[in-house]
Amino acid sequence: MSAGYVAPEGVEAHRYSVKRPYATYEYNKLTAKKAIFPPQVKEEEVKVIHLSRDEDPRNIVGRSGIERRNRLLAIVTQLEAATDVLNSAREVASTGSIDEVVAEKITRAQI
Repeated sequence: MSAGYVAPEGVEAHRYSVKRPYATYEYNKLTAKKAIFPPQVKEEEVKVIHLSRDEDPRNIVGRSGIERRNRLLAIVTQLEAATDVLNSAREVASTGSIDEVVAEKITRAQI
């Protein structure tokens, strides 16, 4: 993972605790529904990447990647909504002359 990492859809970060006889430690991991991450030990892709503790650079990059993905998805959603509004406006603008549109609205109002 690099500083410009964008997490794939469906990937989430989780914090989990590991109890030892002398203490409990909290760690973080990225999880996916399908095996998509490159392995470190196994030969096949894996579903989980260990991110270590909160302050570890791997955790910061992983969680930043999720935030980056969520922001990009929000931008895409807004762009799609803006495109729909612009297409509707173009459709309204192309329907006859302004005089015809006004006359039609007046006729509808009188009915």
